[in-house]
Parts: sequence; structure tokens; C-alpha cells
Amino acid sequence: MKGTLKVILLLPGIQFVLLLIGRLADVFQYYKAPTIANKPSIKLNSRMLGSRFISPKRLDFIWFTGDTPFGRLPNIYRLCGLPGDIVEIRKGILFATDKDIDKDLKLGHSYIVTRNEFENIKPLT
Repeated sequence: MKGTLKVILLLPGIQFVLLLIGRLADVFQYYKAPTIANKPSIKLNSRMLGSRFISPKRLDFIWFTGDTPFGRLPNIYRLCGLPGDIVEIRKGILFATDKDIDKDLKLGHSYIVTRNEFENIKPLT
């Protein structure tokens, strides 16, 4: 029992030290989602850990800092294409070099419309 308790108490400490060393060595970076742009996959203020030493693949989330009129702000988005890809949206479907990359994703779409626009929408029949 004492050995199990030591392990339970020691593991979080070891994880913290490893993450601290990784952060100080610039191997890992701690991120916080600044917007709801990737909801429902990533919620506002979600916390995550990333690394600069992992090559991103198509549909991975990537983090970058960009210049805006309000200064340099963080952004996190899903990577749609890789170098050499031709990225297109056809009839609301995402294609990368003529391959439908939306087909295996369960995507939710949210739209904000005014009451007047909502009342003018004709139902599909």
C-alpha cells in the first residue's frame, strides 16, 4: 500500500518537472484556445499542450501568432492543406487536391442570422 501511495504522489510531480523542463527548453508550449472558432472540437479557453518538433498532418490543429489591428494575437485552426495541395470548397465540402477531406468528419455548422433573415428563410420541402 505504501508503495502504491508513493507512486500516486510521485507521478504528478514527475510530470510537472518534465513539462517544466520541456517548456524551458522550448520543446513544449502551453496553449489556451482564444476563440470559439473550432467549437465543438475545441471550446473557448480550452488548455492544450503542443510541440514545435512534431510535423503537422492534414486536419491537425495548428497554433500560430498573427498580426492584427489589435496587436499580435494567438490563433488555432485546423490545417486543411499541406504544401503543394490545392484547397477548395465546393458546395460547402472541403477538398484538398481533389480529395474530399470532410467525408469522415462529423462537422457541426452554426450560423448567426437576424430575426428578419430567419423569417425569410424558406423551408426545404
